[in-house]
Amino acid sequence: RKQGSQSSMLSEGNPFNRSADSLGGGAGASNPFDANYSWDVTPEDKKRFDVIFQSLHPVGGVASGDAVKGILVESKVPFEQLGKIWQLADAERKGGLDFEEFCVAMYLVNEVVEG
Repeated sequence: RKQGSQSSMLSEGNPFNRSADSLGGGAGASNPFDANYSWDVTPEDKKRFDVIFQSLHPVGGVASGDAVKGILVESKVPFEQLGKIWQLADAERKGGLDFEEFCVAMYLVNEVVEG
């Protein structure tokens, strides 16, 4: 892999790098991307997400971006929103998600889907 600028490397790590800066939709307490929104990943959610995460065959505790992308795309959430979700979940910008990051991504996708 070629060495490039940090910004190009960051976009390469996001499998939804197309227009990932915009979510669309309104702001407010019902928007999971709003600073005042309360994220509460329950133990039940984590159990459910763990089954999915393990099905992605994580290596070294990290599921690949391509594997996670396949799961997230099934949600039918628009790519722009999935891009923002990926940015929030892949805080270390490694291009894949560990279990805790996967839980964040799945939680946010579920919040978007459930409205």
